[in-house]
Amino acid sequence: MKIHSRILKKIRRGSIPIFTGYLDYLVFITGQACSLKCQHCANFSPYMPKEWNFYDSGMLIQDLNKCLGGIRKIRLFQIQGGEPFLYSDLKKLLEYVLEEDKIEICSIATNGTIIPSMDTLQLLKNKKFNVRISNYPIKNTKKDDLVRCLQEQEVKYFIYNFVGRDNSWLDMGKELIREEDTAHVKKRFKSCGFNRCLTLEDGKLGWCSRCIRAPIIQNFQAAETDYLDIRNMSGNIRHEIRKYILKHHYMEACRYCLGTKEGTKVPPAIQLK
Repeated sequence: MKIHSRILKKIRRGSIPIFTGYLDYLVFITGQACSLKCQHCANFSPYMPKEWNFYDSGMLIQDLNKCLGGIRKIRLFQIQGGEPFLYSDLKKLLEYVLEEDKIEICSIATNGTIIPSMDTLQLLKNKKFNVRISNYPIKNTKKDDLVRCLQEQEVKYFIYNFVGRDNSWLDMGKELIREEDTAHVKKRFKSCGFNRCLTLEDGKLGWCSRCIRAPIIQNFQAAETDYLDIRNMSGNIRHEIRKYILKHHYMEACRYCLGTKEGTKVPPAIQLK
């Protein structure tokens, strides 16, 4: 969709307004359960422990409600996993989003392998929602079936191509030695195409959808300033969110990630054996 594309282009150019109480883009993770096991998954979904598969919907909504208390509006709210159409409480989450005036547009990012339930489709008919279908060249995709289903139900959708203009993926690194050159890390963060993909996962708000899981898979200790612990935060939420956004600082995860400039191009969605 045009709005989605414009916002992503602004993010990649680094031209999103710093903070006026509005967020142009927020990624919201329902859990890491996925119908695919992609070898080069930048978010480590196939490597995550099972307890990260599905987050409790009550806690997620509580986290989101608390976060919304610190901002005026979210222009584009993107629900993703893993694969969000596997999430059993997706309907409950969509109902919350539908009633929340601070969320303007909600996009559900799917890999195109799951056909959502009719109850979910009925909600997605609302003009507030759209479905983002990843363009994966895999054998077990149901992309065409999903597109037909969305068309029949008059649900807005669009096909999404990834960072590489040739629709390639990037191997951003899984087993990397810590980068000790802080100047290099700062440069890596500044040039990364994901450095403004503000993500709320399991109560934590960070600068990309990789940083919150990276310490578990890559076995390092995150810095206290890497993300905001929204779930356990007290005091002035708006002030803390503003301070975090204004700082826009590299994370410890950046020392173990090649980013989008140093990562090697790879074919998309290669499956683990």
